[in-house]
Amino acid sequence: MDYLGYDDPADEFRTRGTLYPLWRFRHMETRRRKLPVTVVLWSKRYTDLFYVGYGLRTLKEQIQEGMVLVFSLKRPAYPEHTIVTKSAVLCLDVHPHRDDLLCVGLYDGSVIVYRLKSNNVGLDLNCNPILHTISI
Repeated sequence: MDYLGYDDPADEFRTRGTLYPLWRFRHMETRRRKLPVTVVLWSKRYTDLFYVGYGLRTLKEQIQEGMVLVFSLKRPAYPEHTIVTKSAVLCLDVHPHRDDLLCVGLYDGSVIVYRLKSNNVGLDLNCNPILHTISI
């Protein structure tokens, strides 16, 4: 879509300028599962890379799985990495010195560390369900 000539019908009702959409990132699997975005994290090292977590609409809703997608502005049509998690994703962070280590906090209380260079094999840091009763 070319936004250079984007004509927004609401422009005639605004007194100040308009806001043009820059990018549109869609993934068919997240749309099919109806997973909303829960967290977005930009890479500190690579300015064109960002991480998106999916999975939870309300805290009362019990969603069985979530997803993490890693997108690049250089190739916005397809994610660089796709990770399916066993519960909704609530938070993300990247190691400060090793950008291939992604830490994911899930709704069920699990914390999983993924090494993106090794086909998304994650180290699952579960705790005792009796000790941990609320989400991360």
